[in-house]
Amino acid sequence: MNVEKSNLENIKEMFLDSENDYPFLSSFVYRFLGYSRHSNFKRDMNKPIFYKNLLFTDDTTLKVNKRAGEVFYLDRVIFYRLAIKKYPHLSELSEFYASYKLRFYKSKIFNFSTYKERKIRFFTWFSRFRTNPKYQLYVHNLNTMSFAVAIDYDVFDTYKAYWTGFSNAGRAEFSENYTFGIKYPYVVFDSLEHRVRCQYLKFMQYCYDTLPLTDLQKAFYKIYYELVEELIERQKEIDIKAGALKITADTDPELAAKMKTLYRKAASLCHPDKGGDQEVFKKLNNANEKGDFITIEKIHNSLTKKKK
Repeated sequence: MNVEKSNLENIKEMFLDSENDYPFLSSFVYRFLGYSRHSNFKRDMNKPIFYKNLLFTDDTTLKVNKRAGEVFYLDRVIFYRLAIKKYPHLSELSEFYASYKLRFYKSKIFNFSTYKERKIRFFTWFSRFRTNPKYQLYVHNLNTMSFAVAIDYDVFDTYKAYWTGFSNAGRAEFSENYTFGIKYPYVVFDSLEHRVRCQYLKFMQYCYDTLPLTDLQKAFYKIYYELVEELIERQKEIDIKAGALKITADTDPELAAKMKTLYRKAASLCHPDKGGDQEVFKKLNNANEKGDFITIEKIHNSLTKKKK
């Protein structure tokens, strides 16, 4: 079944319109899907069973479109599932959707804010840094619902995956969210602890290995996983500079090894038995106990510079 090039260009433009959550007008979609009349398409869109076949639920509150008079504005999920059902071999649809996902998350995921900027919406544990006005924390939510949305998977199934096969691998906070009037459970991996954030990566990998994902969902997973991995690394760098992250072999084996080397060199230069400064040596040991890489590095560099 051939699709006109102009239609594909329009679809690509609508998919990549990141400013619009509902970019597909039913007045365009009904023709693309082969309906003879807009009213026929609209009638189908009002049937709960229509959504059950696409979204695996007959709950009408889960309709992912909105109305404007006689016209429906469809989001990418419903349009893609309608279109791929009609044109299963049209690979461009998946390519456009994946391009949108990459563009969307690249523009949204690397946002950080200070406590002051996040007064209205902040996590309780973030308040511990209210005395450090320059400390920044990522804004993106690391939870099972975010993952489900990112890969277009069922929110309940990702939640279930955590409890049925992953929960023993690490601890996370349980929470709930109301969307479309429905109570959605999800597990939160947001934390000031780097190791907890890393559990989110392990959880996503577990889902990739065990859940029945489509090829497109696997493509979404790879896009999202790589971006989240970079986000967590960026946050780790911020935490280290702010003294908010204790470096251990568990949190960062490579950096822990480097810290150990710097500590030993610095200790040999400032040890009181070798004529070193007692206060500097004490400060160095305190930093080592806290896993404070920045302080150890500063002391090491200062001592090395004096020696030269």
